[in-house]
Amino acid sequence: MKNVILLVCFGNNNIDKQLALFSSLLKKSFPDYHIQTCFTSNFFARKYNNNVETIMDFLTKKNCENLICVPLFIINGVEYKKSISIIKMYIDNFKYLKICNPLLHEYNDFYYIQNFILNYCKNPTLYICHGSDDLANNSFYKLFSSLRHKNIYFANLENNPYIEDVINDIKHFQCLTLKPFLLFEGKHIKNDIAGSENSILTLLKNNNINVTLNLTPLMQYEEILLLFKKHILN
Repeated sequence: MKNVILLVCFGNNNIDKQLALFSSLLKKSFPDYHIQTCFTSNFFARKYNNNVETIMDFLTKKNCENLICVPLFIINGVEYKKSISIIKMYIDNFKYLKICNPLLHEYNDFYYIQNFILNYCKNPTLYICHGSDDLANNSFYKLFSSLRHKNIYFANLENNPYIEDVINDIKHFQCLTLKPFLLFEGKHIKNDIAGSENSILTLLKNNNINVTLNLTPLMQYEEILLLFKKHILN
């Protein structure tokens, strides 16, 4: 196992299925590399017995020489920083070790994603982001601030702005598209956005907004996969 691309993500119950498109793209683009996955969530790390330390120890014992780490996170938040700090402890164990940036990092990333959003949003749209207590939460403001005049809004599940902070700005729309700005399908999409009576969907309907749902996570869009691939190549 000389060459490895390591996908680092929080974790998910259907992670193999949700990573299938990206894994296929990587295998075609980097045929000399093996694809490995690990998790930063304690729950999923225990479930799959595969946290960042475990996989780094494994790759060291397998005499991996060239390692490309691809943290599958949107921003440079807590989970991204946690994984990077661990990976850097192993830097002397490899001939070549590259750690890629999160989805939103450089100016061109923001410009690229803004165009991606505009291509898919022809009607007033509310994106739901995860949000973070980290300063990296400002990345969401940076991304969406220039889209507001296009009737594209965002709210966070954790940290400002919450849905309660933006409801007055959007409740005048007769029809609104509700979309996740999340990489993977999981409890946030199923429960917090479109699930129970306390979900964002319910709140919008209670404010007499006709909601169109599009719950496709970002990792199912080719444009997002290509940006992560670009981070590997740069």
